Parts: sequence; structure tokens; C-alpha cells
Amino acid sequence: MNMDLYFFVGKGGTGKSTCSAIFSLQESKKGKMVLIDSIDPAHNLSQIFEKELSIKKRKVADKLYAQETDLNIWKKRYLTSIENEMKSTYKNQMAFNLNKYFKTLKYSPGLEEYAIMLAVENTLRKNKDMDVIIFDTPPTALFLNFLSLPYSSLKWLEQLSDLRKIILEKRELISRIHAAESKKRRDTDKVLSEISCMVLKFKALAEVFQSKKSHYVIVMNPDALSLSESKSIKEHLQNLDIKLESVIVNKYQGEEKKLKTVISSFPEIPVTTLVKEKEEIIGFDRLKKLPDLFTT
Repeated sequence: MNMDLYFFVGKGGTGKSTCSAIFSLQESKKGKMVLIDSIDPAHNLSQIFEKELSIKKRKVADKLYAQETDLNIWKKRYLTSIENEMKSTYKNQMAFNLNKYFKTLKYSPGLEEYAIMLAVENTLRKNKDMDVIIFDTPPTALFLNFLSLPYSSLKWLEQLSDLRKIILEKRELISRIHAAESKKRRDTDKVLSEISCMVLKFKALAEVFQSKKSHYVIVMNPDALSLSESKSIKEHLQNLDIKLESVIVNKYQGEEKKLKTVISSFPEIPVTTLVKEKEEIIGFDRLKKLPDLFTT
């Protein structure tokens, strides 16, 4: 992976969209090709840039592109792929009346997190020409669940693979198949093959998340609730062996005591402030007047 990835994370309403927009403009001014992608269901980039954005990237300034990912599209694509797989596997599905169960798939736990994963993979795959890709992320819980998805899935797939091997061994014992033929059957088993493909996919994604080219920036406000959630994010990242890059205290109004508390809560991590503006930060004229959030 040649490009740098930036994930702006934090509690809902702290100003992730604003900070990621400021940073995207800052990076493009350095001559870098930059894409900012909102994967937050509550999109704000269109308003901030004063440009009508969609799922397709649009040039909003020199060397700066923006898009707003529609997670519903990726949910539908994922559900459709599951339905097609089930119909292919169970060609006599009508006998089991499986159709009625397809409607319940949209309530599957983890569906939204998986949709984000597909969307992020698509953005990375289609934008290899970019120097920097910035993700304006969903609120904390959803983003951290998405970030944990490869790791939890790998543990589950490991157990699933072991279980499948046991099933095949029992089947072979019952059928009294020769050992060499048994091994051949395990090697060509469709289920094990599919599990192996999924393992490779999740390992690749985990490597992206833990790469030195991936940077994580917490955006918070100078209040106790925001600080508490930000500390939880830091702990969660540490558990995944992911390094926190920087902390931005947005909507800062000179609360020095609160700022010191933030700095002490994130030792050895750069903490910068963005002063609360009297008016909303909307449009390039306003964005250009703001100071750099942090150096890269």
C-alpha cells in the first residue's frame, strides 16, 4: 500500500467531518493527490464543501476529491451475494421455503460493519493513484466494531475451519475411505476453500489497519463525556495493536485546565486544538483561513 490512510474517529458531534475536511485541504495544498471519503451515515461533507457529493468521487479543489459512501448500497450488495450463494448451494430451496428467510438477513448482526468493510475495500481498490485517502468515520461504537471485524472474524473462522475438518474426518471414517483419498477430499473441500479465502481477506485487511501507512486521529471536545469516550477509543486501538497518531480538541474555548487533563490522558501523543468559531465552518473561504491541524 503506497498511499497514506487517515481515519478521523470520535464521538458523534465532535466535529470529525470538519476536521477531516480541513486536513484534506491542508494535504492537497502540499501538492498531494487527496481523496476524502465520508463513511458516516450522517454525511456532512457536502455542506462543508458547499458541493453536491455522491458515491462517485468529485473534484472539489485542486488535487482534492471527495465522496460520500452510501452504506445502504453495500448492505444490499452483500445481502444479494448471500442470497445468490444460498440459492446456488440449495438449488432445491423451494422445498425448504428458504425465500421467506432471505428477508430476515437484513437484520443480521454485524451487517453494517461488514458493509463499511466492503465500502472501504472498494475505495482503496479504485483509488490507488491517490497519495492520501481520508475517512470521515461513523460514531465510535460502529467504527470500533468495524475495526475489530477482521480480528474477531479470524478467530471465528479458525474455529469454523477446525470444525469442518472434524466433520470431514468423521464422514471419511464412516465411508471407510482410503487415507490418501481422504486427504485429497479435504484439500478440495469447497467449504474449507471458502474459509481459506475469507481468512486471507481478513488478514489482508488487518494488515492494512495495523500498517504504518494507516493513521488514526481522535477528534474530541473539551468535556468529560468526550474525554471518557476518547480514552476508550485509545484503549481499543491498543488492544488491536494499532497506534494512535494524534488528538484534536475541537471547539476549544481556552479551557486550560481541561486541556491539561486531555494532554495527561494521552501521554506521548500530540494534542492540538481547534478554536470554536462563532459561525459554522462552511465553504472553502472559511476552511482556507484555519490553521493546520497537525504536521505530517
